[in-house]
Amino acid sequence: MPEPASTISYDRRVLRALWRIIRAVDLHSRKLSVEHKITDPELVCLLFIEERQPVTPSSIAQHVQLSSSTVIGVLDRLEAKGLIQRERDCKDRRLVQVSLTEPGKRLVANAPSPLQGTLAEVLNALREPERATIAESLERIVDMMEVGHIDVAPMLETGPIQPTTGDASGDAMSFDTVNEAKANFNDVYTAPTPHAYIASMAKNGYEIGEQARHYCAAAAELLREHNGDVWPVQMLDVGCSYGIGAAIVKYGCSFDEMVAFFSSRAPSEYRAACEAMRMWLHITPPVCDMRVVGLDSSESAVRFAVDAGLLDGGIARDFEQTTVAPTEDEIAWFRSCNLLISTGAIGYITERSLDVVLRHLGKDHPGGFGPFAVVTILRMFDSSPIETVFEEHGLTFGAVAGARLPQRRFADVEERQKVLSLLDDRCIDTREWEREGKHYADLFIAAPPQQFSQLRERMRETLSARESEPEGVGYIRR
Repeated sequence: MPEPASTISYDRRVLRALWRIIRAVDLHSRKLSVEHKITDPELVCLLFIEERQPVTPSSIAQHVQLSSSTVIGVLDRLEAKGLIQRERDCKDRRLVQVSLTEPGKRLVANAPSPLQGTLAEVLNALREPERATIAESLERIVDMMEVGHIDVAPMLETGPIQPTTGDASGDAMSFDTVNEAKANFNDVYTAPTPHAYIASMAKNGYEIGEQARHYCAAAAELLREHNGDVWPVQMLDVGCSYGIGAAIVKYGCSFDEMVAFFSSRAPSEYRAACEAMRMWLHITPPVCDMRVVGLDSSESAVRFAVDAGLLDGGIARDFEQTTVAPTEDEIAWFRSCNLLISTGAIGYITERSLDVVLRHLGKDHPGGFGPFAVVTILRMFDSSPIETVFEEHGLTFGAVAGARLPQRRFADVEERQKVLSLLDDRCIDTREWEREGKHYADLFIAAPPQQFSQLRERMRETLSARESEPEGVGYIRR
């Protein structure tokens, strides 16, 4: 026989009430799943999409109060069920817009309330002040428990909650969704010359290329030690933009040098700018003996890099589009390269482009040492899709422990807040990193399994040497 309510402590009364609520919510979610083949989070998202479509995933996450990572998982399931469609925004390719399909519209039109049926009926029968009091009381309980930041979706799904695996990075998020948190610099990649690009990057303290240079050069040197002249180093810069990464790695230029050159010496007219760049490179001896091929979706950026002599070959293609396939000449470039680098481009470049490249990378010398890859990935991105695509093509992929590199300052307060919120959702500690005002990237490498340990050791040696260097060492060649 139950104890009288008056004899039970308040904490036990509250706990029992919460248990019954949780149980009722769970039963209702299971009923939705059985009768309508949909869960509560899926239904809540569908209802919001129907109200605001087209809408971005981040807007859905904000309005339904689920984490971005949870919303992406929900959208993946809804898309698999044919209830929604996701399309890139025609004006801003970083954005993805979500809308209902015809089956989705029909389901929403006939959908039950996301609340348990009896509760929904009773709430609707109450007066407005009473409904407000109930809602405010429940919200106050959430605040008192200090769990307002916790994602509710796992509790609302049917079936057991799966334990997390791997590191503390949390659920996987799509690159498209995470990119929405970043400032948009698309307009500076399409100009004929790099002047606007350089000025914009300098304004935001862009430094990832220079930070990663030593690791790229160390990988090139390891290849050269083992292959000699039989297979000279040919580097493929994925996401090369105007070839600035090539200048930093091959010629040892600092980013400050590039800023000084384009702000004071390089004319704005295209041919004159290309000629000035060629003359400067002619008197600047390379610090790395290599040829460089660039891959980027910006045709104007690749054209300048090739015409100015920053790249030995250029591929202006967007392999993120599933309908785009490489030509025979482009495949030949990929086959001849034994070092892939990407500094600051992963996110715009995803596993789709890398899959196209890795099918052919280094195939001209199947018995040689390599190919290697050195890439930086912002901590806001999930690295697992990148790891998977390298592993699928027979390369071991892993992070270089301790190699965390600053990429650039946040463009504004809004970007900072979005990025910190996203990282907090994934339980990533930002206290000594992004909260100091910058994007940070981790360094990753890839190599054939039997060569990975050698490349990793070379990266560790490079990291140790970098840590022992005094701050502020450097000079600018004018």
